[in-house]
Amino acid sequence: MSEASFTRLGDLLPRVLEHFNVAKTVSAAQVVTRWPTVAQTILKLKDPTQAKACHVKNGVLAIEVTSSALAQAIQLAKRDLLRELNSVYDSPRVKEIRCVQRG
Repeated sequence: MSEASFTRLGDLLPRVLEHFNVAKTVSAAQVVTRWPTVAQTILKLKDPTQAKACHVKNGVLAIEVTSSALAQAIQLAKRDLLRELNSVYDSPRVKEIRCVQRG
């Protein structure tokens, strides 16, 4: 009796995502989901909803902020934020962060 050969899900999943042309969408969703933890750690926000990740498009993470002061704080911490956001991926997913103030 021969042993069955199994493929690890972690090895298979990226190929499946590419096959169905959804890899970029899933990647962007992972970054948006990761943002609150990264922002809380680096910016020390009291309320994580002060800086809400909206989407990633062409390597640009759009953040909706409650104040211009927070937008400035994000720009000042941008290098650390990018490093932490991208630290768990093989290649950088986010190259830029842009803030938009809520109306």
